[in-house]
Amino acid sequence: MDVKISAGLLLSFVVVVAVVIVLLFNPLNFDTSPVSNGLGGTVNQIDNNNTNTNGSFPSHLSTVNALFISSSQEALVATNPALPFTPSYLDTILAKFDIYVQKFFSENLIPASAIVIVKDGAIIYQKCLGVKEYGTQDAVNEDTLFQIGSCSKAFTSANIAQLVDLGIMRWNDTVRSYFTPEEFQLYNTTISDEITIRDLLCHCSGLPASSGDQLWMYFNYTYPDYLYRMGYLENNTVFRSTFQYHNIMYCLAGECAYRAAKNASLGYSSWQEMIKEMIFKPIRMNSATADFNEFSNSSNRVHTYVNINGTITEWGPLNVEEIKGAGSIAFSISDMAKWLELQLENGNFNGLQVVSSEELTKTKTPQIQMDSTNWYGFGWAITSNGIITHSGNVPPSKTLISLDSVNNLGFAVVSNEDTYGIAFNKALYLFFNNLYQSGQVNETIWTELRDSASETTKDTTGKLPDPPSPPEPAKSLSTYVGIYANTFYGNVNVTSRAGKLILFMGNSTEPANLEHWNGDVFKIVDNPFSRNTAVNFTAINSSGIAQQVKVDYLETGYGVNGTFNRTS
Repeated sequence: MDVKISAGLLLSFVVVVAVVIVLLFNPLNFDTSPVSNGLGGTVNQIDNNNTNTNGSFPSHLSTVNALFISSSQEALVATNPALPFTPSYLDTILAKFDIYVQKFFSENLIPASAIVIVKDGAIIYQKCLGVKEYGTQDAVNEDTLFQIGSCSKAFTSANIAQLVDLGIMRWNDTVRSYFTPEEFQLYNTTISDEITIRDLLCHCSGLPASSGDQLWMYFNYTYPDYLYRMGYLENNTVFRSTFQYHNIMYCLAGECAYRAAKNASLGYSSWQEMIKEMIFKPIRMNSATADFNEFSNSSNRVHTYVNINGTITEWGPLNVEEIKGAGSIAFSISDMAKWLELQLENGNFNGLQVVSSEELTKTKTPQIQMDSTNWYGFGWAITSNGIITHSGNVPPSKTLISLDSVNNLGFAVVSNEDTYGIAFNKALYLFFNNLYQSGQVNETIWTELRDSASETTKDTTGKLPDPPSPPEPAKSLSTYVGIYANTFYGNVNVTSRAGKLILFMGNSTEPANLEHWNGDVFKIVDNPFSRNTAVNFTAINSSGIAQQVKVDYLETGYGVNGTFNRTS
C-alpha cells in the first residue's frame, strides 16, 4: 500500500456529484424506468439522408428534437471558474483527504480500492488500499488490475475520434455502412437503416434503457446473438428523442469502428487489439487490457466480491468479453493516471498527439440531455457546471472518474465490492469536493451513504418471502426437468442433480441452483443479484409435466417477459 501526496500545486476542483450507477453501467443517477411501448412502428418522422463530418448534429434534426443541441454546446461546457489556492492550502486538504480515505476504508467491507488525483500532468495523490484476494496478505499495488465497466465507453469514443482523424470513419456514418440487414436489423426497419455512430454513442436509439443486459450477464451468447435479439424489442421512446442508456447498442459503435479499421487494412485482429495498439501502448498503459481472459488470468488483479447478509463472498468476475466497447476494459490506477492526463491534455501525452484535440473534444461535448441539469456526450456525462464524468459498474466492481478541464484536474477511484463500492466512491468524491471548497467536511455524509448501502442488502423488492408453513410439497422433479424456450432470451435448461433442480440459461455453464419454496415454485439461491427470486413452473398437463416456467428475474418490464415454453 502506498500514498503519494505532492504539494505546491494550484488546486481547484469544482465537482457536482452526479455519478451514481443505476442498473448496469449507468453514468449518472437518473430514472431509467421505461415508459409505455407502442412507438416501434411510427417513431421516426425524420429524414436522415443528409450527413456531415464536422461533429455537430445535423441542423435539420436539432429543430425536430429539442433535446439535442448544436450551437449551444460550447455554452454548456466548462463554465466552472478557476479558484486559486495557496500551495499550503493544497497540502492541508490532501493531508485531510488522506485521513478520510483510510478512515472510510476501515469502516466498510470493501476488500480493495485505489484512488488517484492528477493535476497539470502530475499525480498529486495516489493510494492503494486492501488486498487483491480477501483473506490474504497480497496487497493491492499501483499496477493491480480492476474492471472499470462503463468507463470503457470513453475509450471506444476516443478510438473512433482517432479513426475520424485518419479519415476512415465519420461520426454520422450509419451502422448500415458497416453491417448488412442480415447482421443488424432492429424491430423498426427505418431506424435500422438510419441509426448512426453518433446515435449509438449518445444512447438515443429509442430502445428501452438497459434492455438486453441479462443476455450478456447470464446467457453467454456471442455479440452477434445479442445484436440479433435486439430485433425483437420495440422502441419505447421516439428515435433520437430521449437518452436511454444501452450497452448492447453502444458496443455496436465499437464493432463498427473495428470494421472501419479492417476495411482500411490497419491490420488489427480484434477490437481489443485495436484499443491496445492505438490507445494503451501510445500512452504507456502497460497493465491495461480489453481482453477479459487476460484480466481473469492475471496474477495481479483483484478478485471481486458481494456482501451477502454481512458476509464478504467472492463472486465473479463477470465475463464482459462480448460486450467489448461498452464495458470490457480493466486497468490499474497507474494506467488511470495516464488516461486522465491524455483527456486533460486534449489528446496529447508527453508531446505525442494520440488523438486530435478537435475530435476528442467532441466526445466530451453535450449531445443529448439526460435530465434537467446533466447532458451526455460520447461516453461521457457533462454536468451543468462543465464537469466531465462517468461511472462504471460491472458487478461487483465499481469505478468513478471525473475531469475538471478548467483546472486541469482529474479524479478517479476504483473498488471491488458491490454493496459498499458505490457508497465509498461517492463519499470520497464528495469529501474531496468539500475539502477544496471550504477545507471542512460533514462526516455524516459518509455514515449516511454507508448506512444506505447497508439497507440495500435488506431490500426484498422482487424477492420471495418466507414460504408458508408448512409449504405445499413439490411434485416429482421429472415434472420440471426439460428445455424451455423464449423468443427473446432463447433457451433455459432445467436439470436435476442429487435431488435438486438446476437452471442453466442459454449457453452458460454456470448453474443457478434452485431450492423448493412452495408447490411448483422454486427460488434461485446462489446468484447474489437474482437470489431468492421465483422460478415458477406452470401449465402442468395431464401427464404431470410442466409446460411453462416463469423466471421472475428475467421479467424486465419493457415488453420482454420471463416466461419460457417447453420444447423438450
